[in-house]
Amino acid sequence: GIVANTGKFLRMETPQIWPKNGRWYLYFGGVTAAKNINPSALDNTKTFKNGDAEYVSNYIYVGSTIDGKYKEMPWSNIKLPDNTPFYICKTLLNPKGQDVMLAHGWGNWKLLRPYKLTYRSDGEVKFGIS
Repeated sequence: GIVANTGKFLRMETPQIWPKNGRWYLYFGGVTAAKNINPSALDNTKTFKNGDAEYVSNYIYVGSTIDGKYKEMPWSNIKLPDNTPFYICKTLLNPKGQDVMLAHGWGNWKLLRPYKLTYRSDGEVKFGIS
């Protein structure tokens, strides 16, 4: 989280950085303690045997260079277009050379279908069903 340390998260898990259209994108899974945030704002909850809870959600931040600093955008807390719950994903090129995101379903941890990424002129990342 050094390139985007906001102090907002306990941990920034499984980061990935990739370039597109003159911008750099940073994906990560954000983990926040239950006492620090409204749980309705996030996707999924992990509860531990001692009763502590952590909330996890998926984020994409944007930077102008590979080494940041990456910034949170209004759309940074990402959701899938079919509202499938997920946590942790990776972006790669499909055989047609298009950016797609592969995600793990929340709870069952099965790999979900690819979601096609498109990039708006303002840098926003949109997800489509491939």
